[in-house]
Order: sequence, then C-alpha cells, then structure tokens
Amino acid sequence: MVPVYFLLFSLKLYNLAIPVW
Repeated sequence: MVPVYFLLFSLKLYNLAIPVW
C-alpha cells in the first residue's frame, strides 16, 4: 500500500514540473 504523503509529494513535484514546460 502506498502511503498518502508519498502521493501528495508526487503531486507537488508534478505541479512544479508544469511551469517548466
């Protein structure tokens, strides 16, 4: 089972990656 905080961390990195493109 994947921890919730790991999912939140992944979403944060994904949101930070959007402005780069």
